[in-house]
Amino acid sequence: MKKLLIFLLPVLLACTGSVCHAQKKKADSYSDFKSRSSQNSITQLLRDATAVKNSNPAQALSFVQEALGMSLTQGDVLSEATCYLLLGEINEQIREWTLALENYNKAYQRLAVKYTASPEYIRTLRGLGNTNLKMSNYEQALVYYNQALQMKLSRSEKTELQLDVSEVYYQQGNDEQALAAIEDLNTNQKIMGDALVGRIQNQKAKIFARTNEVDKANTLYKSSQQNMRAAGNAAPAKEEEALKSTKEEISEVLREQKRYDEDITLRNQSIDYNLESQNLSEVSKDKIELSKSLAAKGETNEAIQQLKEAALLADSVSSPKEQAAAYLNLANLYEKNGRTTDALKTYQKYSEAVARTEQQTEVNQQQKAELIRKQKEIETISNEVVTGQREEQTLLQQQQLIIYGLLAIIVIILVTSYFIYKNAQASKRANQLLALKSLR
Repeated sequence: MKKLLIFLLPVLLACTGSVCHAQKKKADSYSDFKSRSSQNSITQLLRDATAVKNSNPAQALSFVQEALGMSLTQGDVLSEATCYLLLGEINEQIREWTLALENYNKAYQRLAVKYTASPEYIRTLRGLGNTNLKMSNYEQALVYYNQALQMKLSRSEKTELQLDVSEVYYQQGNDEQALAAIEDLNTNQKIMGDALVGRIQNQKAKIFARTNEVDKANTLYKSSQQNMRAAGNAAPAKEEEALKSTKEEISEVLREQKRYDEDITLRNQSIDYNLESQNLSEVSKDKIELSKSLAAKGETNEAIQQLKEAALLADSVSSPKEQAAAYLNLANLYEKNGRTTDALKTYQKYSEAVARTEQQTEVNQQQKAELIRKQKEIETISNEVVTGQREEQTLLQQQQLIIYGLLAIIVIILVTSYFIYKNAQASKRANQLLALKSLR
């Protein structure tokens, strides 16, 4: 009996050891993340990723990769969903709408189960709305925006979502609904803040511009600009982009109506605003557009001067695209006014600026491709972690089956040995009794 147990013990240890060895070999990524993971480190990684996602998306992706691997090993669904939310926001920033939609959907699937009261869920709904809007999926965008509006929101969050709904209708060409969505919004700066009030005024200005109510649009645009200036650094980049869009809408209507003096005033106001905020690239664009109205009025020399300044400004901020636009307009203006030599020289500068633009575009595309490659790497690693987790569970089950099987064998052997021993003892006593009887 002792010999049998001595034999079975090494077998048991060997089986367990082989299972553990297989587990280590097949789940390196999972084991690595598991050994490093803790709730505090995941939380900090997500904070770090959020802090740098706009300024350094590559670094943000590295933080997300770590946080996602750790959250998967811990089964932390909320942190896992937050990782996908951040990936969606990074994709949105680099205008990769398909990838953004994919990651927002992954976040939504995880949060919709039991985290619908979380701030991350509201961010995800808005991200899904924004991405569908960019992809012209207007009805789907409205579904997500309206779903978010049913949540418990602060006043500013609700206002921002109503502005988003207005933008959907605006892009659909439904100006009446676009205006109705924001008609009753509070525009008190003390309650809503300068940046948000500026955005409301800007959205209304854009709608009025398209409906040819250009005077109303211009008044609201000026008010919006003042509020953005008052907000200073508090004004998000998205609001600044909206302000530019409205300016172009108003300018287009003014030119169509040949109200060139008003367009010139609009552009000069924008130049002052952008000089104040050190946005020299936008100043360059404004000067290019300003030159068109000046040229239309016959003020050729002033138009030429504005285009020269636009080219210099674009060069100072390394914006070859704007520089190319300035040189092209300047060359065309020279040509129309019979200054052929100046036109040829300027066309040459335009050609050089276009070449620099193409180089810059190539660099930007490479950076974008690297971010996408990094994200695919994250997806691969997350799949490895999930696979490793499943393998660990399977191998643990196999390990348990082996242990239970061996224990069962030992129990059977012990029970069998007990009965064999008991029978042997009974036979021995019977033999002894027979021997005593024979002696008598």
